[in-house]
Amino acid sequence: MGRNQLTIAAPVEISGKGLHLGLMAHMRFLPAPVATGLRFRLTKGKPVDIPVDISCIHPKLLRTALSNNGAAVETVEHALAAAYGLGISNMIIELDEIEPPACDGSALEFCRSILSVGLKDQGVEKDTLVIREPFSLQAEEGVSIAVFPNGKGLSVSFSLAGEGLPTQTVHYHHTRENFLRYVAPARTFCREFEVEKLRGLPEVGEGAN
Repeated sequence: MGRNQLTIAAPVEISGKGLHLGLMAHMRFLPAPVATGLRFRLTKGKPVDIPVDISCIHPKLLRTALSNNGAAVETVEHALAAAYGLGISNMIIELDEIEPPACDGSALEFCRSILSVGLKDQGVEKDTLVIREPFSLQAEEGVSIAVFPNGKGLSVSFSLAGEGLPTQTVHYHHTRENFLRYVAPARTFCREFEVEKLRGLPEVGEGAN
């Protein structure tokens, strides 16, 4: 990946139903100036921008949500994976519902849409977070991730184990090519006990989703 900030070269739109809520959503990826960062722009009602920042994390069951000024956007994982995986620094993600289209349950369609219009080098060097020591995180229900220093980029080991599943571990070194080949096509899956957690929640759509 290059050292300069990147944005999308032109607007591009994707439409479809959201994964959890099942609402039809229209989403546009829009170019943004240097140092804008990534941000969602909700257009339903009074427009509200929600920066992609750890301070905006809003806890939700089995999905990542962000909130700002009373507005929230949910299930942002795949849209943001596409942006980060392709090395985009600055982009507005405009959305007329609170959840992006699910597409096929992966980030691949988002990547294809962005690459169909291309990326623009903005000529300003980006800030880079450098991992100097390895660290690991252990989540509940058999999920762990370890991150390692690598002079050529980011290296990660991810392990998953649990009821009805053999222990699975994958080692990944991040490049745009590796992301498009191995990560972007990876689809969301759900274990049976997680489905039970979701059943009956008022904010979750039909089970067919």
